[in-house]
Amino acid sequence: MGHTRIHNGWGENMRVGFIGLGAMGSRMASRLLAAQHDVVVYNRTPERTRPLEQRGAKVAATAQQLAAGVDIVCSSVANDTALEQVMFGPDGALAGIRAGTIVVELSTVNPRTSRRLHEAARNNGVSVLDDFYNAPLAWPATNRTADIENTLLKVAALSAQPPKPGSALPFNAIESRFLIGLEFRLTLRDMIFSSQLRHNQGVLEHPLKKSKRHVAYNEIMHYSFWDYINKFAFPYDKTRGIDMTNPEIARKATDLRSYTDELKANHKIRLIANRNDFLLSAEDLGWIETTFDPSEVTLFEHGSHLGNLSQAAVQRSILGALDGLGASRKTTKKEKSSH
Repeated sequence: MGHTRIHNGWGENMRVGFIGLGAMGSRMASRLLAAQHDVVVYNRTPERTRPLEQRGAKVAATAQQLAAGVDIVCSSVANDTALEQVMFGPDGALAGIRAGTIVVELSTVNPRTSRRLHEAARNNGVSVLDDFYNAPLAWPATNRTADIENTLLKVAALSAQPPKPGSALPFNAIESRFLIGLEFRLTLRDMIFSSQLRHNQGVLEHPLKKSKRHVAYNEIMHYSFWDYINKFAFPYDKTRGIDMTNPEIARKATDLRSYTDELKANHKIRLIANRNDFLLSAEDLGWIETTFDPSEVTLFEHGSHLGNLSQAAVQRSILGALDGLGASRKTTKKEKSSH
C-alpha cells in the first residue's frame, strides 16, 4: 500500500508540524517523513527530536516557532499540563499559528481542555466569520437554495415592516448565523473590490470596472476571510516590508495582549462590549477584566456583536464614556494654547 500525500488547494505538499514525540507522535511523524512530506518537530525534551532530525525533519526551538511555519499542527503530549504548556504558554503553538492553520489534537486529555483548545483555535483569527457564512451547509443540499431564499425573503419583509422594539426576530439559529456571516462577507467583498481598484495585485481573474461590478463581485464572494488574509493582505504587507508570517510581528499587529502594560497605564480608554459577542472568547473577556479598571469597562450580558447599539442603555453608556474623555481633551487644548 503506497503512502497518501497531503495536498493543499493548489496541489502543493502540506507542511506538517508534530508537537510531542512519544510512542505515538514519533511514529506518526516518521510515517509522514517516509511519505516525503516537509515535517517540523518539537519536543519539550530536545533529545527525542534527534532521530527524526537525522531522517530529514526540521527541529523547532519552540512550539510557537513550529506553528508559524506549517500548515497543520499535530499535538500528541502526555497530559493536560503538557498541553497547556505547548499550546497556551507564551511560546505555545497558539501564539504562532497563521490564518488557515489546521490544529489536530491527538492527546488524551480532559474534555474541558479539548473544548478550550477548540475555542481558542477557532477564535485565533477570523474563522468564525467564515463559519457563520457557511452555516447553510448544515441544511440538506436538496433544500439549501430554497432555505436561503426563504431567509432573505424574511429580511425583505422585515425591511418593509420593521418589528416592534424588543420583539423576537423570526430567524432560527442557522438563519441568524448565515445573515451575520453574509453581512461580513459583503463588507469583505466591498473591501477587496475597492482595494484592488487602488492597487491591483493581480489576484482577481475578472476585470475591475465600476460600471460593471457584478462579474468581479461574483468572483470575490468566493473568497473567504482566510483567503483575503493569505492572498491579499499578507502579500501586500510584504511589499511594504512587513512580514506577517513572522510570529512576533504578527502577534504585535493582531493581538492587543502584546500591549497589556501600555493599555493598563492609559486611563483614558473606555471599553464597551457584550459578553456574548461571538468574536470574543472566554479568555478575551478574562483579559479585558484583568487589564482595565472596572470604571473603564462596561460589559453587557447580551447583544452579540454590536447588536444592541439601538438600545437606550448602550447609548447612554457610550455617551457617558465620551463625556469624561471630552472634558479631558478640552483641558489639554486649553493648556496647549496657554503656552
